[in-house]
Amino acid sequence: MAPVALFLVFVLMFFPWVGVYPGGVADAWQYGWQAPFGGYSLDSDVAEDSPPFPKYTEKGAEKTTAPGYNVLLIFYLLVFIPTLLIALGCLALAFLPPHKLPPVAHPLLPWRWGIVAGLNLILLLFLVLQLVLGFSLVNNVLAGTDSEIAARSEKRDAARAEKGEAGIAPTKQVRQDAIMRGLTRQSLQRTIWLDLVVFLHLVALAGAGLMFWINRRGSRPAPRVDTLW
Repeated sequence: MAPVALFLVFVLMFFPWVGVYPGGVADAWQYGWQAPFGGYSLDSDVAEDSPPFPKYTEKGAEKTTAPGYNVLLIFYLLVFIPTLLIALGCLALAFLPPHKLPPVAHPLLPWRWGIVAGLNLILLLFLVLQLVLGFSLVNNVLAGTDSEIAARSEKRDAARAEKGEAGIAPTKQVRQDAIMRGLTRQSLQRTIWLDLVVFLHLVALAGAGLMFWINRRGSRPAPRVDTLW
């Protein structure tokens, strides 16, 4: 079960994980293998009318909202590749007589599924932490929107100050800023494929843990509960 789940995770790395979808239309997106290194794909026709990563000016410096590196996903990828190979190796051992293995591998055989479970737990932690902290694609676009809202607010405050109307911003303007921020958040979506990756890691963790427990039990009878009246 664990090798199959991890192989499916590998396949899903070639599906979009996060992206910019204004009005539900794909504008720009990141495949799983692109996200660690800041790569992305886009629909040139949609991007021409609705640029997914506009530039903005903050403190006199021009910045871009294009995605950058996701360090946690880089570590995730570095751990994932050997984990997948080890899991497939564990599966192959079921069809390989133990005496054909080198002697140095024999002490590790009882722990093989435990190693897969431990590595998969590390992968899951990296992925969940990245989801909590946010992908750079999402964070950069939101930062650009917040900067644009702040710049508009400063201009409005300066204009009101010239008219002698300095004070709390009108409710209408506050709502307009909230709408702008909300529309940006709605366009930034995490795809079902990323959710499926998280689920498959949970399946792989449970499957590897179960196999490790079964191998450690050996031929002992299955646990049971007796009820005496």
